[in-house]
Amino acid sequence: MTFLTRKKYLLSLLMYSFISTIGILISLKIGSENLNFIKIIKAIFSNVQGDDITIFYRQRLPRVIMAFIAGGTLGITGLSFQVVFRNSLATPFTIGITSGGTLGAVLALSFGVLNFNIGPFSSVQVFSLVGSLLVIGLIYVLTIRKNEEKMNVILLTGVSIGIVISAVILLVRYLLSPNLLIVVDRWMLGGLAIGGYKDFAGIFPFLIPGLALMFFQSVKMNYLFSGKDMALSRGVDYDSVTKALLVGGSIATAAVVSVVGPIAFIGLIVPHILRRVSGTDTRILMPAVFFIGGAFLTVCDAIARVIIAPSELPVGVITAVLGGVYFLYLINSK
Repeated sequence: MTFLTRKKYLLSLLMYSFISTIGILISLKIGSENLNFIKIIKAIFSNVQGDDITIFYRQRLPRVIMAFIAGGTLGITGLSFQVVFRNSLATPFTIGITSGGTLGAVLALSFGVLNFNIGPFSSVQVFSLVGSLLVIGLIYVLTIRKNEEKMNVILLTGVSIGIVISAVILLVRYLLSPNLLIVVDRWMLGGLAIGGYKDFAGIFPFLIPGLALMFFQSVKMNYLFSGKDMALSRGVDYDSVTKALLVGGSIATAAVVSVVGPIAFIGLIVPHILRRVSGTDTRILMPAVFFIGGAFLTVCDAIARVIIAPSELPVGVITAVLGGVYFLYLINSK
């Protein structure tokens, strides 16, 4: 692991936080309604009311905050899984964790008997979390407990589980009435059309522990690149770090997916680009990926809001298109 000075670390944080701030400001400005920011700034220091202020505080600001949190979370979860599996294509999507969360949410949306609220937590959030954790538990039972600790075996097991879960989701969709099918399909495309700030109360109890588990491993993650034997020789508890990253990533992903749906490719695109820019030191990459992943999704959501205004595209469509184009570029540039 290379020596990292405080100056280099702080400069990196400053640069990436500045870029993310630009993305947030752009996203706050862009929308189907052209807001007057002078009125909004004045409203901060007075009791002035108006349509611009209502739209900004009740719709656009919470949406941008949710986009930033979701994009940052999906970014560092993708990075964490890529480190664990030593595979640049490993993300919660590719190993089935997102599929498990999606199935749980689809079941909650599809069947009224599963519709409930426990305090700030909706049934969609609860079932999404349970689905993600069940996939991780199943991968553990099928591989690690049977001493199949090679990361490619675990990765392929997760991919296989994801394929099976996708088939179950298709079956559930086939059995739904047209009205429910529309609701489920719109959710599965991924979107950030949240109503106010109430959704934040339901994600933070899951999101914060998940993010903490991953961030606390940022120093030890550097040793995982060289494999288990090298990590153990450096005094790193390989198994505990791996489990912390997998569980933390699953919880954080489930928290985000339960609100915004399965938004793909952020966990692939952002870590890949930043590794080229800043190297592989995860002490820098973890906060950098969070900042840039958040900014990336906020800008994508801004595009989704205006590209067919006054209607809007699900932001998952935008990220899928950009992700597909980016990887076609990578394939053809080699």
